[in-house]
Amino acid sequence: MSGSYNELDVPPTLTSFCIGVVDTNKVVSNEFKNTNSKVYLLKTKYTEDFIPDFEDLKENYEIVHKLINDKKAISVATIRQYGIADTLSKMCFGNKIGFEFKADKCLFKPRYGSFIIEAKEELNTDKLELLGITTKEKIIKISENEILDLEELIKIWEEPLEKVFPTNAKSKYTKIENVLGKEKSILIAKEKIAKPKVFIPVFPGTNCEYDLSKAFEDAGAEVNTLVFKNLKQNDIKESILAMEKEINKAQIIMLPGGFSAGDEPDGSGKFIATIFRNPRLKEAINKHLKEQDGLILRNM
Repeated sequence: MSGSYNELDVPPTLTSFCIGVVDTNKVVSNEFKNTNSKVYLLKTKYTEDFIPDFEDLKENYEIVHKLINDKKAISVATIRQYGIADTLSKMCFGNKIGFEFKADKCLFKPRYGSFIIEAKEELNTDKLELLGITTKEKIIKISENEILDLEELIKIWEEPLEKVFPTNAKSKYTKIENVLGKEKSILIAKEKIAKPKVFIPVFPGTNCEYDLSKAFEDAGAEVNTLVFKNLKQNDIKESILAMEKEINKAQIIMLPGGFSAGDEPDGSGKFIATIFRNPRLKEAINKHLKEQDGLILRNM
């Protein structure tokens, strides 16, 4: 990625995105869940160049994964550039659970690749170091002489962006009048018709079909979507035949919006136009428009 804005010039930069698939029942968030929990530090070793030792990091991933699967870890957070102090504070903020240190650690040292783990019970893994315990009292106790009020820390933490993202929105309305009537009437439509049927074909390079389906269904329509397959030549033939059947059943054909296929200008539009030039589909649409007074919509 690269770009520029006013006087800023960004050189080409490698940007990496990673997605993992996991059972959501085995995912834990980073805020403390309970009081009187034991909290551990799982450190990752570094090379002389201050790069995480990836073999050690891999081993730590396995430890965290096993603790979560065994339901022993109830919250896990990664430590970043601001060290233990930053990560542990945010873990306290989530449910306003306090913390008391039982070990003297360098609180602000960057520890990329290391973890803070809240456990239901005492853990005996050799690589884990006890940091402290969670407390009911809303404080972070570093030592007998260093005690921080959790509410005050949260206020300081939220204040910089409070005007942009207010945590407590003030309403200008102090009283809401009751405008509901006591009498109830049931309205019945004089003309009763079937629900309109909507057909949404999904082509390569398009999206928004889920949003469109929900919008039509909320309005009372019946929606059918069909993914146009083009991996193999036979897939194209089968998709055209399936589209023909759906068009003949529908009163509305909805074309979703989306991105250009392959970043080519109007790529998805050209692909869709090519498909609809197929003789079978052209005939089905012309018949559809004449006999049913149908409607084709294009999402922009």
